[in-house]
Order: sequence, then structure tokens, then C-alpha cells
Amino acid sequence: TWEALNLITPPLSTSIRAIAVSPTNSNEIFYGTSSTFYQTTDGGQNWVTRRLPAGSTATSIMVDPQNPFIVYLSTSDLRR
Repeated sequence: TWEALNLITPPLSTSIRAIAVSPTNSNEIFYGTSSTFYQTTDGGQNWVTRRLPAGSTATSIMVDPQNPFIVYLSTSDLRR
């Protein structure tokens, strides 16, 4: 089923480029935009953000299925 989340970014303010949900904790959600990586561990009530390197945009996010404490984030260089 789907339900609305309280995202830290206002609706239509940016494009979400990648998203992932932990396979062991559905309240742990990750998403990436053209400049920032976002993480919540409480289903969207609180978010932690990290800036991506200048000129990078998130292209995919994956939570390691063997170790959910490892998250892979791939980026693309926007300057090309």
C-alpha cells in the first residue's frame, strides 16, 4: 500500500531523482535530488540531509540487502 510522507522538501520545489526503502525497516527511507541526500528513520517525521558534491545529482540509491547499515548512492556529474 502507499501513503503520503512528510518530505522535508516542499511539493514541486525539486525533482526527486532516486529513492530507496530499507528492506528491514520500512520507516527508514532515503531519497536524493540534484543537490542533496535525505534520510529518515522514523517514516518521515524527521530528516537528516547531506549535500552532494558540487555539480552532482543522485541517480540511484540502494540499501545493501545483506547489511542494511550500508547504503549505496550513485551520482552523475551535471557539468557534462
